[in-house]
Amino acid sequence: PAYILGVFNLRGQIIPLVNISSLLNIEQETELGEAVILSIDDELLGIAVEKVMGVQRISEKELKPPPAEVSDYVSGVVVVDNKLISLIDLRRIHPSIGEEGAAITQH
Repeated sequence: PAYILGVFNLRGQIIPLVNISSLLNIEQETELGEAVILSIDDELLGIAVEKVMGVQRISEKELKPPPAEVSDYVSGVVVVDNKLISLIDLRRIHPSIGEEGAAITQH
């Protein structure tokens, strides 16, 4: 699929690298120069990112439902430092990768 940038080997495990901008139909403004490695249900997945700006802990009571017009992958929104942040449900993204790119994700 077009959103799979490729695969890479990390400590002996083959990991697919996903372009989330492409998957979510978001226009990419700059180069994706880094990757965040995630573990979803004991499978590793690489997400290409421009940069990591920080890590924030969010409590469930801070979450608000997403607006109706956003992607199916957005599970909620939260306001942090007067900025509206969309929370992407990676479990919703991961199965779509597995269906179309099964040969890539199995190891």
